Amino acid sequence: MRIIKALTILFIVAGAGLMAAPTQAKDSPYANFSFVVVFDGQRLGGFTEVSGLATENDVVEYREGSDSAQVIRKIPGVAKFSNITLKRGIISGNTDLWDWRQMVIDGDIAGARKNGSIIMYDKDMQPVAQWEFENAWPVKIVGPSQKSDGNDVAMEELTIAHEYIMRIK
Repeated sequence: MRIIKALTILFIVAGAGLMAAPTQAKDSPYANFSFVVVFDGQRLGGFTEVSGLATENDVVEYREGSDSAQVIRKIPGVAKFSNITLKRGIISGNTDLWDWRQMVIDGDIAGARKNGSIIMYDKDMQPVAQWEFENAWPVKIVGPSQKSDGNDVAMEELTIAHEYIMRIK
């Protein structure tokens, strides 16, 4: 295996043109990645985990009165958008997420609503995907769950509700 790797490197360095440098195949999944969240043009920060980038429709079933075959028709109903959950290590002295959540607790829902994007980066920190969402507000925030004898990174988790999401890249 080492010989094959060495020969591959040799061909690439020598410019033999027989083998191309390894690159991310267009249709292959991205491994090591991170996410940046931007609200109303302002960067909220980087996150190591994102979930809930999903949309679905209810299914409405009906039978036409003139349909003698007794077939149930299925059409799309209301579109639904999952809550988005973001996780990151706690940033010392930064209370932006907690301050945003406090706006909702204090009843300022209109002020808390923000449009934003989630940008996914590959291991070389190049943007590879992007989702945009509208009218987001923080539903829940969770601080770290730590043990004094552990060596885990202190994480915080933010869950946001929104009214629309679309992948644009």
